[in-house]
Amino acid sequence: DTEVVAQLVDYFYEDGRVDILEAVGRCLRRIEGAYALGILCADTPDRLIAVRKDSPLILGLGEGCTFLASDVTAILRHTREVIYLDDGETAVLTQEGARCYDHLMRPVEKAVSHVDWETDAAEKGGYEHFMFKEIMEQPEALRRAILPRLRGGEVVLEGFGLSDAYLRSLKKLYIVACGSSYHVGMVGKYNLERLLRIPVEAALASEFRYMDPILDEGTLVVVISQSGETLDTMAALREAKRLGARVLSIVNVVGSSIARESDEVLYTWAGPEIAVATTKAYSTQLAVLDLLGLYLAKRGAKVTIGRFNLAFNAVLFATCGVLFDLTTLIYSVLNTIFNAMAIDRAHRQSVTVQVLIFTKKDGDEVDRFIIDNLHRGITRWEGKGVYTGEATHILCVCMNKYEIDDLRDALGRIDPKAFFIVQEGVHVSTNFERRLS
Repeated sequence: DTEVVAQLVDYFYEDGRVDILEAVGRCLRRIEGAYALGILCADTPDRLIAVRKDSPLILGLGEGCTFLASDVTAILRHTREVIYLDDGETAVLTQEGARCYDHLMRPVEKAVSHVDWETDAAEKGGYEHFMFKEIMEQPEALRRAILPRLRGGEVVLEGFGLSDAYLRSLKKLYIVACGSSYHVGMVGKYNLERLLRIPVEAALASEFRYMDPILDEGTLVVVISQSGETLDTMAALREAKRLGARVLSIVNVVGSSIARESDEVLYTWAGPEIAVATTKAYSTQLAVLDLLGLYLAKRGAKVTIGRFNLAFNAVLFATCGVLFDLTTLIYSVLNTIFNAMAIDRAHRQSVTVQVLIFTKKDGDEVDRFIIDNLHRGITRWEGKGVYTGEATHILCVCMNKYEIDDLRDALGRIDPKAFFIVQEGVHVSTNFERRLS
């Protein structure tokens, strides 16, 4: 309990051989657990000592004064300049400012962060309750989270450091969070699997460490937290990094502990959320997670252009559904679906492929299907399997990429044991018909 800390600090200080800062240091070396402490000594009333481990604690720098708080919203009306303490660090606050020390009591230089939130963001602003106010703020919060990241019909994540080669090598994705953020992950699982075509698992952060998850460099772990200080989520993040996975965080509070310890971070820019029941934080987390899915799908090249266009507009129109009327949304979605289908067909029609079909089935059923249904010419060879010595018929045909699905279905009916090889990027000139059919 915290009272034990006060007693232990007093025990070392009353020794008489150390000052209050050294007494605090000796105390910290003997205690375990999570804590955020502000320690004041009657002998030095002009100094306040702050220490933290696994609990949020920030310093606010004002004019002729220094503040200590667990959240930015508590000091917004006094200052916008803050220092985020890391785990195990200690700070000595005076009127002139703050001096920070590491866990060995060595002086460290800490960066000062500027908070862009408006002072009235942490006030009710004429509403009866904070929750009602934050419900009404959702459209503007979604604008801030989405619109700056949409440019020219694409998702743009500035400062995103994961390379395209890494994104293409992804084998699995975890979404780890607590509470309502975990529910965001459960919804996001379906969207991301549909877009990325890789396994996506939503996991409770409090259980993640005990799952003994199989992680490696081909796994991306996405952690979600409104405050960026959720203790279980922080522990899951550290476990993921220990096991060798890359970690991307989606958080609201700039400079929070989770944001600082992640390999990559996406901010929701929802502004402070005072009410206990989440509103705009949930909406913006879901929007940013969908944007991330679109970005990964485009960079990972595991989705067709038409499907990407459809998913992109789904996110865009879902936002419009919040901001505008339902009739406009319905017409826009239907228009987008038909456009996506046309774009996908036109794109695949423009890609020429060469197909080599290997079948042991006698007769000309495969030939007749290609000639009568696909209206394509065939070059045919007769071969023999080197290992089996069985006769094999080899058919070579040039076609458009979208016709492969029809060919696959036909081969499945005619000869389930047949297989084919597709070579893309083939340049065909003169007498070759490109058509949408």
